[in-house]
Parts: sequence; structure tokens; C-alpha cells
Amino acid sequence: MAGTLAELNLHPEAKVFMEATKSLWEGFAPEESNSIEKLRTTLDAVAKAGLVGVAKDYEGTREELFADSKEVDGGIPVYVYKPKLVAHESDSVPILVYFHGGGNIMGSRDLVDDTCKMLSSQAGCIVVNVEYRLAPEHKFPAMMNDGYDVVRWVLDNRSLVGGTSKSKVGVSGDSAGGQIAASVSHQVPGVDFQILIYPWLNVGGENNLPSHEEFKNGPLSMEGLTHWILSLLVEKKEDLLDPRLCIFRNEKYDHLPTTLCIVAEFDPLRDESNEYSKRLTAAGVDSEVFLAKGAVHGYFTAPGAFVELCSQSYAKAVEFINKIRKQH
Repeated sequence: MAGTLAELNLHPEAKVFMEATKSLWEGFAPEESNSIEKLRTTLDAVAKAGLVGVAKDYEGTREELFADSKEVDGGIPVYVYKPKLVAHESDSVPILVYFHGGGNIMGSRDLVDDTCKMLSSQAGCIVVNVEYRLAPEHKFPAMMNDGYDVVRWVLDNRSLVGGTSKSKVGVSGDSAGGQIAASVSHQVPGVDFQILIYPWLNVGGENNLPSHEEFKNGPLSMEGLTHWILSLLVEKKEDLLDPRLCIFRNEKYDHLPTTLCIVAEFDPLRDESNEYSKRLTAAGVDSEVFLAKGAVHGYFTAPGAFVELCSQSYAKAVEFINKIRKQH
């Protein structure tokens, strides 16, 4: 079992951030009539606290485009980030489609704007930041369908977003965004790589992995919140058995792309990535897990608060993307 916050070997950045934002979470009750609005407002406040001090000068461009969709009038909104490219690299610039986290019920592309800019700049890649639909306004599988549609659109329109026919296309996302990215890789042919950041892979499944039990009571315990989120996410309980939502329910893995999982040491979801990587490796897929020591869930998209931890993790993602870039 995890000890108290003071007893855990948390990274100093994690301790400072959790203490600084603890008051923002106090008093939240899922049963309240305005709980979804309050939760979204709280997440916005926490996310913004994690961006304080992040440089806003991005050496590149950000353009809003709309991906084709049969379900969303006018298309799915995306931000497309194009970094300054060295001429000889332009023919092979990778494209990374990014899905924000938030349990499929909160969050937005604006809250991961800085993360996408930093990944684009540091990796010299194009990033497509997706504003997918959220529950409870749009129940499952709306968010998954948006993910599939955007990636298919990118695969068919690489030059439109700034790449070329040679550009490799990958998917990424944090938490529930990592879940969507993983679902895309299972459902959409042609994805070249995936970077899953503490992804939620066993949605609605049994919490029987070591990290589930170890962090059942903190830090950032998700158990009570998760039950409420699931009640908002699906129309019927049978949907929780759908492999598009619960990634662990997929039986086939050998068609998946090269994978990097980035996980936080003190996170209930940590061992879901470890288990998933084992399944991929057993299926012959190149897969690795990078452990951010002392980190907690949510750190990756708070580079203003987790300066050292994000620096290490972003460097690993950049190294991975550069490896993919060199593959023929």
C-alpha cells in the first residue's frame, strides 16, 4: 500500500505541485448536480497552474483545420503545429496526432497546447492536436470515432498538414488520450508508431494489477472518480466490454506499430502500460516503457511545474520519434 504523501519517494516537483493544487480539488463531490462543470473548471485551473513559467514563443506556426467527419458538422477541429524545418529534413518530417487527457469527459486541446508546441519544436515534427467530443454530452463511441476519423484524414492528407507522402504518421495522448491513441492503432491501418503517456487501457476492467492496489488510497487516487466517469461515459454497462474502449479486451496485437509507453512511478495506471508492453512484445511488436521516477499522473502536460521530469520525458519521446524518422 502507498504511504502518505510525506512518506512517498516523490520527486520534489511532484510534492510542490500537489501541495500547491490540493485546495483546488477540495470539496468536489461527483453527486452534485453541477459536478461535471465543476470538475472541468477544476481541471482547467490545475492545468493552468502546471503551465506557469512555460515559454510561449514557439518557433513555428499553429493553424486550425477541420478533419472530415460524418458525425461532426463542419468537421473535427484540430490545431496543426508546423515547426521550422531544416531543408533536408522536410521530406521525412513525421506527423504526430495528439489526444488530450481528461477521462473522456473533460480537458481540451488548449490545455495541451504548450505540450504540443514543445514536442513539435524539440522533435522537429508536425503535431495535430485534436478537439474530440466529450461525454456526457457525447457518449462512447463518439470520442473514439473522432479519433479514427482524424487519423484517417491525416493519413489521406499528409501534405495538407505540412508533411509529404513519405511522412510517417504516429498517434499519442495522455491518460484517456492515450487510451484513444491505443484504440486508433487497433482500428485504423497505416499508423507507423504510437507514444502512449500513462494511458488508461483497462477501462471498466478489474483493478488487479500491483499499481492499482499500491495507489488505491493515493496519491491522486482515481477509484471513486472512475466509477462516476464511467457512468457518464457509456449508455449501457455492456459498452465497457467493447475492445474499442477497454484496450485490454483486444485479442490481436501483432498488427500494432512500434510503441513507447511513458509512465509515472506513482500512478495507479503505471502497470497497465507494463502489462500492455508485455503483450506487444509477445506478439513481436517493438515496445518499450520509460518510467518517470518520482512522477505522478498528469505530470507530462504540466511542463511549468514538472520542469526536470518533463525535460527527461520529452527527450525520450524525441529520441523515439527520431528513431522512427530514420526507419525506411
